[in-house]
Amino acid sequence: MTISNGRTITVTQPSASYSLVDLATVKDELGIKTADTTNDTSLNRAIRSVSGTISNYCNPPQAPFVVEARSDLFQFPRDPSGGFKFNGDDRIVLSRFPVLKVSSVTQTLADGTTLALVAGTDYLLDAAKGIVMRLDSQGRLTRWEPWPLTVAYVAGYGAVITAESHVIPATPFIVTPTAISTTSTFAIDQGVTFANGTPLTLVTASPITGQYTLGATGAYTFAAADTGKTIALNYAVNQIPDDLIGFCLELISARWKSRGRDPQLIQRETPGVGIERFWYGNEPGHIGPFPPRIQAALDNTYGSPRMA
Repeated sequence: MTISNGRTITVTQPSASYSLVDLATVKDELGIKTADTTNDTSLNRAIRSVSGTISNYCNPPQAPFVVEARSDLFQFPRDPSGGFKFNGDDRIVLSRFPVLKVSSVTQTLADGTTLALVAGTDYLLDAAKGIVMRLDSQGRLTRWEPWPLTVAYVAGYGAVITAESHVIPATPFIVTPTAISTTSTFAIDQGVTFANGTPLTLVTASPITGQYTLGATGAYTFAAADTGKTIALNYAVNQIPDDLIGFCLELISARWKSRGRDPQLIQRETPGVGIERFWYGNEPGHIGPFPPRIQAALDNTYGSPRMA
């Protein structure tokens, strides 16, 4: 949970993975055969390190880029007399974007009751920028009331898949979501229902009828008693932009090729062969964790503040 400027941010469903590139893509880039698992530990460590460095550098509201479910609570300040001190605006800015799905927008009124707001009637959403705008009864932009406001939503680079139909197979009773592919990885579960709309319950192990378990890579496992039944999957996948994947691959490749090398070596000459020089540290006049070209691209594409 994070509290910032009257906004309490809670990640209600973390992503299954915070890596910006997967192991198979890295192996393909480095020319390592899929069946060769000798260096998987080292490569996975590099993937986590580079992904974390890029995400930490860019910071929210876009980073960590992967899909998460969040809840943002906006609490407007009161003046010393106990009344609201509020110069309301007609829009609020969420902690993450792009927004893929809004689950609910609710206000807690003065008497403690909760009011659910309706998209298109009570508010408008700018999904690309993560901005929620208040509408009056005539459908015009107006100021938000000074009541606590909670927005539950899913955001990140990816997609939310709804009502994807499958038939539970016989042994081993596993369903793999269709949208998981070489370009999409599983992010979060959004629930499973039978064909008649009855929800199934997520459990940690040994599902019985009406229950399911979920693997880290998105494999849904059901009970043997539910074999042959039609179910609808609701879930989200990560679809990291190609430029971010490219930056990860470039940095991981450089790290891979420098393994075992003395990082302080600045020149090595082999008579009749040639000279090698390696730069230790940043380039002259440059500060930061990345080569200038990558850093500039991150700044220009993912570092600019959004306009509210």
